[in-house]
Amino acid sequence: MSLPVKNGFTLVELIIVIVIMGIVSAVSAPKFFNMTIFEERGYYDEVISAIRYAHKTAIASGCNYKVSVNAAGYDITRHSNCSSGTFNAITNPATGSIGGYTEIKPANINVTGSFNFYYDNNGQPNDLSGNPMATSSISIASRNITIESYTGFAHK
Repeated sequence: MSLPVKNGFTLVELIIVIVIMGIVSAVSAPKFFNMTIFEERGYYDEVISAIRYAHKTAIASGCNYKVSVNAAGYDITRHSNCSSGTFNAITNPATGSIGGYTEIKPANINVTGSFNFYYDNNGQPNDLSGNPMATSSISIASRNITIESYTGFAHK
């Protein structure tokens, strides 16, 4: 007659697992409670999405779209009669707000550099004088956004 086989964990195995989980949580928990990292990534994603929106909308509509990004925030506007005139606010595609496609930078995020240009109907970036813009980039916290000179493509 054989004894029944008992399946389960020993007390030593359970204590080792609890100690390992404690070490892992002690190392990773501070990263989850630091909101600055999440805010930086969120703002970076917002800015690059706004720039790409201006680029694609300029090509699709044939109108000039101006992109302004600086230490205060970002703003996307459009020429009043597509190719000339003043730059006017546009409807924010994410919120439907008629007040413009603009956002103020969160206080604890560093922005180094600035963009102030417009996309023409071919999607090429031009400075505000109408000259083709050279490739340029800005930094949002530790992440960079580069705008290519000829294509206008915004990338990391």
